[in-house]
Amino acid sequence: MGSKQPSQRARAFKAWMAEQGTNTAQVSARSGVTYTTLASFVQGSTQSLKGETEEKITAAYGSSAAVIFGGADASSRAIPVISWVAAGKLSDPDEPIELESETIEISGLEPGDYFGTRVRGVSMNRIAQDGALIIVNRADREPIRGRRYIFNHRGQTTFKRYGGADPTRLEPESTEEFETIFPKSDEDWSVIGRVRLVIAEV
Repeated sequence: MGSKQPSQRARAFKAWMAEQGTNTAQVSARSGVTYTTLASFVQGSTQSLKGETEEKITAAYGSSAAVIFGGADASSRAIPVISWVAAGKLSDPDEPIELESETIEISGLEPGDYFGTRVRGVSMNRIAQDGALIIVNRADREPIRGRRYIFNHRGQTTFKRYGGADPTRLEPESTEEFETIFPKSDEDWSVIGRVRLVIAEV
């Protein structure tokens, strides 16, 4: 049998590294993803990366999966940055985003309805520190296990990983001890949007 060829996403990733003047070893060191995982992906031994692995890389470089793995056009758009409290009100998908004084230019985002907000607390500090800016896509509201979202839980905004159903679990990712949230019913929680980018506080 012939050797496997790298996937289209792997080829896009390799091209992105070339544009950035970096390599798999440097990406590994910066993102925390093992060198073996990245090398296998680039060489074609592994055809895909886990969603959480891609998110580690996108977070480390302040970019998006569309740019790093999809070869998307890196044209920028202005994203409104709203308060954490205002973000919670967006649990209604028809609620318009009130433009505030702050916006941020972001490149390479996939189509969607985006806003930015700053993280409060340390319950997700393995992914985003207190004060970090997260970019959220309100058009991506169907929860997928292992991916991270802004949820409305009993009227309060919370940033957690979706742990799956039966029972529904909203999981922290922290260096400190936090309890998993177990919503009791569909009325007890809703998805505001998926977190697509984390930008460290500067």
